[in-house]
Amino acid sequence: PAGRLPPVPPPLLGRSGELDTISAALQRSDVRLLTLTGPGGIGKTRLALEAARRTQGSFVGGVFFVSLGEVKDASLVAPEISKAIGVVETGANLPELMTKRLAGRRALVVLDTFEHLVAAAPLVYALLLSSPEATFLVTSRSALRLRGEHEFPVPPLELPSGSGEPTPEDITRWPATALFWERAQAV
Repeated sequence: PAGRLPPVPPPLLGRSGELDTISAALQRSDVRLLTLTGPGGIGKTRLALEAARRTQGSFVGGVFFVSLGEVKDASLVAPEISKAIGVVETGANLPELMTKRLAGRRALVVLDTFEHLVAAAPLVYALLLSSPEATFLVTSRSALRLRGEHEFPVPPLELPSGSGEPTPEDITRWPATALFWERAQAV
């Protein structure tokens, strides 16, 4: 169905610590808006998807994925969210309809690639305030700067230390080089 998590991508490499931290934060009652930040290509979406999968049992009201990468206008964020969470009606009262849909539901809404749509941050905040059981996980190059937001800066993958000459086997054990090798083989 629309909004559900995309199919499982390849295994997550070298992110177990970050994944544990994000998953634990999503399950805390005081964390209702968690934003994964960092430069493009660092793995924010992959981490968000894996954390959503890992914690979906805690969100009995559903886990909804909203891909915003192709959305060009902040005014189109509301229709994308509403479609993902299963609101079938449209119109000027869309935020109210979304609030009704999320009311009383322990749901996780994943908003992916939000950085170019910061003008829609007030909509996220309004949904956050009016849907006290829902949690929002956002991926963006920068924080939304909303009250109650918890930011998790996604670090780069660990690289081998500069000590000594590594063997080819040593190199393939590091997450950054393992990921590079996996992607090179795919091409």
